[in-house]
Amino acid sequence: MIRGAPALTPFDHPDADIVLRSSDKEPVDFRAFKLLLSLASPFFSEIFTLPQPSSPLVYPDTGSSDGIPIIQMSEDKETLQILLGLCFPVSVHAHPRISSVQQLQKVAEAAIKFEMQGVQNHLKSEIVSPRFVEAQPLRVFAIAYRYGWDTEARKAARLTLRHPMNVPFVDELEFISAATYYRLQEYHRTCGGGRIFEGATSARAGGFRRPMGVAIVQTVSGSVGYPKQRIS
Repeated sequence: MIRGAPALTPFDHPDADIVLRSSDKEPVDFRAFKLLLSLASPFFSEIFTLPQPSSPLVYPDTGSSDGIPIIQMSEDKETLQILLGLCFPVSVHAHPRISSVQQLQKVAEAAIKFEMQGVQNHLKSEIVSPRFVEAQPLRVFAIAYRYGWDTEARKAARLTLRHPMNVPFVDELEFISAATYYRLQEYHRTCGGGRIFEGATSARAGGFRRPMGVAIVQTVSGSVGYPKQRIS
């Protein structure tokens, strides 16, 4: 097993009882606490109740000095640092600052996968902060629509009226269908209040069935099935 580099404070606590290892080529080991993860995530709460030999996710680390279990994650170190930073109490670690919508989307994907509702609520408030939604409303709209964040998607849709629609392609457009993008263009052409988008984001990003599963997102153009998500 490749030995992971130690993460920075507070993810290097000697009393930690679980390690989350990042997916980077040079992985980083984030020392955490099962209690905090269980409180933040029903997913982890169930994982930690499984007998260790029957869970392919948790195994003793043959490369660590203290031998506490490790979970090999599919998230990179940047995503894990923010995700875990939002799970730790502010008395020991200030909430991390999210620097871009791309970074926010990666954290949102992980928060939904691990059923971290509190983290999702924080990200909803972050994504409609002026530094994101006013500067990049199309990107924000696509991300909010993907996850069924109705209020945030409608706000972003309104703010796209301040910007031309003939913009260069952005990766987040892959999160929405051609029909949804057409409706957004129609909204621009008609400036019909919010009526076109009333109910357009009524779908909710489905949770990941524990311990693994398929998320089904209902969109205006039908059902889209996401493939199974694996931690390792």
